[in-house]
Amino acid sequence: MNQRVQLIRALAILAVVAIHTPAPEPYVVFIRPFLNFAVAMFLFLSALLTAEKAQQLPTLNYRTLVTGRLKRLLPPYAIWVVLSSLPSILQNPSCTLGSALGNMFYQAWGVPYYFFLVYMQLILLHPLMARLAASRYRLAGFAITPLALCCLYAARLADIPLPGLSYAIPFPVWFGYYYLGIILGQQKNARSPHLAPCMALWCASIILQAAEAWLWYAEGSLGMATTQLKLTSFLSATATCLLAYAFIRRPADAAAPGKVLALLICIGNCSMGIFLCHCLIIRVWQKAASFLHLPTPYPTDTVVVLLLCLLLITGANRLLPRPCTHLLGLACGRAKAGR
Repeated sequence: MNQRVQLIRALAILAVVAIHTPAPEPYVVFIRPFLNFAVAMFLFLSALLTAEKAQQLPTLNYRTLVTGRLKRLLPPYAIWVVLSSLPSILQNPSCTLGSALGNMFYQAWGVPYYFFLVYMQLILLHPLMARLAASRYRLAGFAITPLALCCLYAARLADIPLPGLSYAIPFPVWFGYYYLGIILGQQKNARSPHLAPCMALWCASIILQAAEAWLWYAEGSLGMATTQLKLTSFLSATATCLLAYAFIRRPADAAAPGKVLALLICIGNCSMGIFLCHCLIIRVWQKAASFLHLPTPYPTDTVVVLLLCLLLITGANRLLPRPCTHLLGLACGRAKAGR
């Protein structure tokens, strides 16, 4: 696996953990614009690598690819939904079978596992998206996510209730990032975008996102202020994906990575496992810190949770058979040098 891809995955999973161990108000409003690329980046990278693989293997069977991805995702998704539900179930002495199943259903649609539902939708749609990206109507695909986000704005302004994360699960609100990955991955010998305009777009979009976030926060809507599903978030996340693509396309470095980069590559290798286990680790750590009366100033929770996740994943890979770590989604990838 490309080391640069793993570096970007590391930054994305660090953003995920930071999102779920947030800073106190109102600081979180100004920190979130720098973190709201997380889900977009994972979707973009998956589509980019899949599209590049399809270019290298013209006979690639998409049905086999989709089936293989779903088989790899569904078991760990189901296992971690159950594991994340257990603390609430065990702490409730009057818990019935119905309430236990309801808790699991809530976890299955909750943070962070809604990502798997979104990702599986996009995997199933990948062949159709690839056809659209190769057609003369390819630009129409970029309108889907902005239109979906405008619908969310309209619902919010009309005070239409959007319970839970139901607004984040349908694929249209995330379509643009995956589609961008397919578009770029289908281009043979594509030149990387120029860094200067991408950086300018990113800086401008971060400022716009912070301004919009503060307006929503002033209106009393912390959820809208911090969500990844805003038009300004879409703009900055898209700019971040373009910057990541330019970074991946740079000529390979012959020098070995330093200690910091090596650590980030390790985190990138473990990103799937961190994504799966970090919310349960957060709950365990917060209970332990509360019981022991440990001070946890920001960003202590973020750092401790990340370290505990790495310890869990490292221990699992050393102690458990490889099939078990794959079943749990804790198997670490291995980055290879160069592209």
